[in-house]
Amino acid sequence: ETTLIYLHRPHQTLMLLRNKKKDDLNSGKWIGIGGKLEAGESPYEGAKRETYEETHYIMHSARFVGTVLFIDLTRHYEEKMYVYTSEDFSGEMHVCDEGELHWIDDEKLSDLPMWEADPYFLSWLKDEKVHQAKATYQNDHLLSFEETQM
Repeated sequence: ETTLIYLHRPHQTLMLLRNKKKDDLNSGKWIGIGGKLEAGESPYEGAKRETYEETHYIMHSARFVGTVLFIDLTRHYEEKMYVYTSEDFSGEMHVCDEGELHWIDDEKLSDLPMWEADPYFLSWLKDEKVHQAKATYQNDHLLSFEETQM
């Protein structure tokens, strides 16, 4: 189980270019911040912790956007991800050991190299619904994205 957090300020979203870790599945891709939940940690607690660890921003509140079940047929891997967004954070950003953090203008997000399913959940940030989806990949390409109405 993992978290994915999109910090937002007027007309910009914080994105992470994964370019620092060796043997990184996400290498060269732009993603939100987040990571694996720790034992006994709720998804919201994990989102707050990951936000601080990766950015040094303190997230005061967040909106739960939805869940995504990732299935990677090539690696025989499955991951449940909890997606959040927040405009309620404080602090000063610091250097991340997983990649480069950049505030990206919202209209330029679609130009970034990212996983093929990521634009779907970036679109979720624009409404007040809670979403649920399954993304199936093979050889790093999206085979299907199935969103379930809740």
